[in-house]
Amino acid sequence: MSLINCPECGKERVSDSAASCPSCGFGIRGYYEAKKNNDPQRREAINKLTNTMKNISTKKQVKEEEEQQKLRDWEIREELLNELNRKRLYCPVCGSGNVSRISTTGRLISVLTVGFASSKIGKQYMCKICKHKW
Repeated sequence: MSLINCPECGKERVSDSAASCPSCGFGIRGYYEAKKNNDPQRREAINKLTNTMKNISTKKQVKEEEEQQKLRDWEIREELLNELNRKRLYCPVCGSGNVSRISTTGRLISVLTVGFASSKIGKQYMCKICKHKW
């Protein structure tokens, strides 16, 4: 707020925030507001500030999207691990997951050496910990 000369009539000591000049009625406040809005330096500063605000909001959105993607990746990883654990075989006696499939060759050798008394006939899996076959 300063005292200026009226742009219309030249009267001295008129406030730049006055609604109008007391001698001629010229709209001083509107004149200076329009002048401020047309100032190229002010417009450039406003544009820079607007662009900065857009960049900040864009960076926040990118960060939020990255966090959401990490969360989705974690959930997918957990689902895959759960699915793998459900499909995994466990020994019915000791509960160990250290299980192997009895091969056809292994069954054949057992039948040839022991005969039909072999414990591998009709069995598919063997626990490597407790040696249980099922």
